[in-house]
Amino acid sequence: MNENDQRIHISLRELPPTCKGLLIAVEGVDGAGKSSVINQIKKWLEEKNYNVVVCKFRESECVKHVMQVLCNSGFYTLLSAVINLSTEFAYKTDMLILPNLKKGNIVLCDRYCYTTFAREAVRGIDLKLLTEIYSFAYRPNLVINLSIPESVAYNRIIAAKRAIDFWECGLDIFLQQDLSLALKKYAECKCGDEIIRQSFLFFLSKVKQNYEEIFQKEMCIKINAENGFNDVVFEVMQRITPLLPTRP
Repeated sequence: MNENDQRIHISLRELPPTCKGLLIAVEGVDGAGKSSVINQIKKWLEEKNYNVVVCKFRESECVKHVMQVLCNSGFYTLLSAVINLSTEFAYKTDMLILPNLKKGNIVLCDRYCYTTFAREAVRGIDLKLLTEIYSFAYRPNLVINLSIPESVAYNRIIAAKRAIDFWECGLDIFLQQDLSLALKKYAECKCGDEIIRQSFLFFLSKVKQNYEEIFQKEMCIKINAENGFNDVVFEVMQRITPLLPTRP
């Protein structure tokens, strides 16, 4: 982010008073353990008789297909990708998040729009434009950032034997070549493990820097995700407990 970006205020909408539930966003780089932590928090809340819904900030198969068509036809742009994802998130906001909050349910978001802000700013899209595109989004009641060093994140993903995809490791930036050629090189497994590792570490370092700048503007709880899993879950529980709606 440049100096102008750092002065921009991220203005998300306040939740309407009809929302009696709780909106919690868990952020962090890949490998930080967001999904695992959310699964445990969901079980804990359900044991307390709260209705819980998990909303994943990931592209659907439909969006993936549209992106692939755009890439193959040569019409892909960073902006088209952002708009595509924001359209899906707007749909989830209207059809999943708000209805459940109005019912008094708890919505746990596995990532939120902050992910797009942090990632796409690395790719050169102006933060002001990103916040304008996501101007429909609501500010969560609680934002938790699971922080972890890039090398630890990489080792966790490798240990889990999970493949690191093209966009996740920022190869579109790291390879510094035509996007269609870069995608073809990745698809044909010609990048090599070391190139993917270097690209992943480079990309995550930049994303983490953006997270830090973004969360200086937003109320966010930073938790060291290098701690033991149970310790991380317990700390998240402690942060959520004071916000829980009173049971009837």
